[in-house]
Order: sequence, then C-alpha cells, then structure tokens
Amino acid sequence: MPGVQNKNDYIETLKRERDRFVALAFCAADVLFEVDQSHTITYAAGATKALTDLEPQEAIGRQFIDLIQPAERGYVSERLAH
Repeated sequence: MPGVQNKNDYIETLKRERDRFVALAFCAADVLFEVDQSHTITYAAGATKALTDLEPQEAIGRQFIDLIQPAERGYVSERLAH
C-alpha cells in the first residue's frame, strides 16, 4: 500500500480498513462475530453493545453460545456442530 513504511504499519492499516468496511457494511441492527474452531469469539463489530450489552472488546474471548438466549442454545449448538 502506498505510504506504508513497515510491516506493523501495513497490518494496522489493514485493520483500520477492515473496521471501516465493517462499519459501512452493517447497520445499527447487525452484529458480526468471528469465532475460532472452539466457537470462542475472536472479533466483534457492529451493534454488539445494543444486542449483547457488551462492548465489542468485551465479547472477544467469550464463548459465542453464551451470548445466545438459553431457550435457543440447543438449536444454535446443533447448527454450530455442522
């Protein structure tokens, strides 16, 4: 990328661009979570606070299933297993 001096700057630039894209792609009623293979949240953006009462940074490291309403956890767990 033009104007990028080193690898760390490049990575930070990519993160800012990703966050900017996510902000544009999602309206206030949507949330985006990325999870790893154990369904631990590794990235959160969008209406995280409005929908979960957690800031995006607070959601990271939590189990995705813990954010699901108890009555829906069985259904969601089945879907995550596939």
